[in-house]
Amino acid sequence: MVDRQTENNLAGILGILQEHPGGLSISDIATLLTMNRNSVSKYLAILQRQGSVDMRLVGAAKVYCPSRRLPVTAVHRFCSPNLIVVDHNLEVLEVSGTLAGILGATPKALIGHPVLPLFPGISSSDDVTSLLRRALWGEEGTFRWSPGSRRGAASYRVSLIPTVLETGRPAVSLVLEKVLEDGDPGEERLLEASRQEALQEDRAEGIVRVSPDGRAGWADEVYCRMTGTRRDDLIGRQFRPPLVEEEKTAWKNFVRGLTPDNPSATIDCRMVMPDGSTHYYRWRGRALCSPDGTILEYQYLCSDSHGFRVIEETLRRQLQALEQETHDREGALRESEERFRRIFEDSPIGIAVCDSAGALLHANRACLELFGIARLDDVRGINLLQVCRALDACEMQAPGDAVTPLDCRFDFDRVRSRDLLPTTRTGIIHVGGVVSPLRSPDDGGPDGCLIQVHDVTGRVLAEGALRESHDRLAGIVRHLPDAMFAIDRGGVVTAWNLAMEELTGITAEEILGKGNHDYALPFYGKRTAMLVDKVLNPDVALRNRYRFITYAEGGEIIAESVIPPPGGGFPWIWWVKAGPLYDNRGEIVGAIESIRDITGERRAERFQKWERIFMDETGETPR
Repeated sequence: MVDRQTENNLAGILGILQEHPGGLSISDIATLLTMNRNSVSKYLAILQRQGSVDMRLVGAAKVYCPSRRLPVTAVHRFCSPNLIVVDHNLEVLEVSGTLAGILGATPKALIGHPVLPLFPGISSSDDVTSLLRRALWGEEGTFRWSPGSRRGAASYRVSLIPTVLETGRPAVSLVLEKVLEDGDPGEERLLEASRQEALQEDRAEGIVRVSPDGRAGWADEVYCRMTGTRRDDLIGRQFRPPLVEEEKTAWKNFVRGLTPDNPSATIDCRMVMPDGSTHYYRWRGRALCSPDGTILEYQYLCSDSHGFRVIEETLRRQLQALEQETHDREGALRESEERFRRIFEDSPIGIAVCDSAGALLHANRACLELFGIARLDDVRGINLLQVCRALDACEMQAPGDAVTPLDCRFDFDRVRSRDLLPTTRTGIIHVGGVVSPLRSPDDGGPDGCLIQVHDVTGRVLAEGALRESHDRLAGIVRHLPDAMFAIDRGGVVTAWNLAMEELTGITAEEILGKGNHDYALPFYGKRTAMLVDKVLNPDVALRNRYRFITYAEGGEIIAESVIPPPGGGFPWIWWVKAGPLYDNRGEIVGAIESIRDITGERRAERFQKWERIFMDETGETPR
C-alpha cells in the first residue's frame, strides 16, 4: 500500500493535469506544485502504470495529460465475453474464447497476428485502421462487421475502447455486440439464453447468501467453482470460507460489523485454493434488513483481487525502489554539488558565471580578489565583459557557440574614475582567459556564459622583453660584418643579413622563405649542398667544394671554399663557418652559416711566400 503522502502527491498531480487538459511537462508540474522534478517523474510513472495519465512527445519534451483510457483489468471485468485486445502494432494480445469460436479459431492461434484479417468483408480496411490508430490516441470509435452475406445473417457492432495495459503501454479493446437484422423473437430468446450462460461462465464474482444464524442458504456456481466445493456441501451448514488461519479473526470482526446501522462493508482476505495455493479475494458483505431493523439475511459477493494485490505489491516495491534510487541520486547530486562548490571556490583561476544577458550571477574568491572586489553582492548583475570593453584595451570576440579567448589590459585607475567597478586595486594588470558558452539542460539553447580569468601581467611583460630581445638580436645579426644566412631543419631560409646581400646581390626579401637549396645558386649557379647542410645532415656529400675542413666542438664545421669568379681571374677564397641552432629545450631547429672573404689574405700570404723564396735564392729583396 502506498502511504498517505504519496496518495496526496498523486492526487495533486492528477488535479493539476485536469486543470490543464492540453498537457504539462515535468518541469511545468514541478513548478506549479513546488515539487522536485525527480519526484514528479516518479509519480507520473506510477500514474502511467495505473492508466491515469497519458504521455506524448512534443519535440524532445514529454507532455503528460489526463488519460482517456480504461485499465485493461476493468475491460476484462465488464467486457470479457466477446473481447479482443490489440497492442500499438495492431496485433492481438489476447482474445476471449467465445469470440475465438465466432472467428472459427482458438485463442492461442490468434494471439500475435494482425487484427484486421480477422474481420473479412469490411468495406474499407483503411478506415478501420484509422479508427484503431485514433483509439490508440484515446478516441473511441465503432464499426460494423457481418461475417456472412446471406439475408438475415447476424452482424456485429465492434466498439473500440482506448485501453492502457498494466505496463503503461497504450492498447485498444475491441468489444463485439451482436445486432439482429430481422428481430426474430426466437433468436432473441436464444441470444438472451446465451448471454446468461456466458455471464455465468465469465462472471468473476461469486455470491453466497447466509442466514442470521450463520448457515449458508444459497451459493452460485461461480463461488463453488472458485473454492472447489459442491453446493450441497455448503447449503444448510455453517458458512466458513476457506481462509488462511491468520485471516479468520478479521473475518469474524467483519461479519459482526454488519448491522442495521452499518449494513455494508468490504474486506480483503487470503483464501486457500483447491490446489493448496493462497489467493487474495475481496468480500463485499451486506446485511439485508426488514423495515423494523431485523436482519433477515447476509449476502456476500466474493471477487478475485489477487491480480490487483500483486500489482499493488509490485507497485509498492517499485515505488520503494524509485524512492531509494531518488534518495541515492539526490545524495550523489548533493555530494557532486558540494565537490563542485569546493572546486569553484578554491580554484586559483578566477571564475564568473553570467546569465544569457551577460549579468554576473556568481564569482569565486580568486575572481573577486583579481578585480579588487570586497563582496559579491557589490557587483552581482554587472556585465564584466562590457566593463572590459569599456576600457578600450580588450581583445575578445562576442560570446558564441564556441570557447572564445579573452585578453584585456585592466587599468584600475580608469575603472574607478569611470565608476565601472567598486574596486580597491590600483595600477594596471593584464587579464587573460576564456569565455565558454553555457547551455540549458532542457532544450540545449544558450543559457549564459562561464568566464575564466587570471593575471597574466608577468607573462605579458616577459613576452614584451622577449620580443625586444629578439628584435635587438635580429638587428645585431642583420648588421654583422660577416655575410651570414640561416635555414631551418626543412632547408628553408630564415635569415639573410646585409653583408650577405652585398656579397650575393640578392636581397633578403627575395630569398627568405625559400628552400630547395636556392641559397646555393648565388655561389655555385646551381642547387647543391653547402656546409650548412652538412651540419644538419652529416651524411651529405659536399662534392669537393671545400678544403681544410675542421670539425669543432658543438657540431660546428670550419672550412675554406675556392670559387672561380664569373669573369675569370684570381679565384675567390672564402672562410666558411657553419653551426647548429637550438631552441630553449636544446633541440636543433636549424643551422647558420657565415662567410668571410679572405682572398686578399691568401694572396698576401702567397706573395710573402714567393718573396722568401726569391730572397733565399738571390739574396736580394724583390722590388
